[in-house]
Amino acid sequence: MPADGRVTIENLAGSVKVVGWDQAEISVTGTLGQDVERLDFSAGARSQVEVIYKERHGRKGDRMRDLLGGGDGGGEDDGADLTVQVPRGCQL
Repeated sequence: MPADGRVTIENLAGSVKVVGWDQAEISVTGTLGQDVERLDFSAGARSQVEVIYKERHGRKGDRMRDLLGGGDGGGEDDGADLTVQVPRGCQL
């Protein structure tokens, strides 16, 4: 990853901590909740980290409310808590 590259991070629920470091690479660590299907990651000058959630039946607004803790489906095990280390100087 070039020091002046660009990183996009998408996570609907949980937390993301971004830390700059002196490595020319990205590191992603953390935990994925039970409602997470997978973590997609692409590397290069334009890198992307995206948390993909399992589909739940119902309206899209209901799903968003569940992920954000406003519905009965939200809980401590939902979402993703990530720490993403990126080269200092890259764009987020």
